[in-house]
Amino acid sequence: MTIQEPSAFRRILRLALPLILVSLAQAVAQTGEVYVIGFLGTQALASYALVLPLLLLLQMTSVGAMGGGVVSAVARALGAS
Repeated sequence: MTIQEPSAFRRILRLALPLILVSLAQAVAQTGEVYVIGFLGTQALASYALVLPLLLLLQMTSVGAMGGGVVSAVARALGAS
């Protein structure tokens, strides 16, 4: 690497930053959902708690499948240049 090129850490951080922001947004949204559902009562909150693991599993599966392919393609393109 020359002095003009960014370090590997900065490149990795630049690639990871969108995923970090999306994860933060999901956490804030889920916290808001729990807050709102809490006003509906304990039965609604218990129902949400029952469904949440399945919802998180589906989200992580889709992020892993789509995100892994996209990150791989971008990394190859950056490595080729």
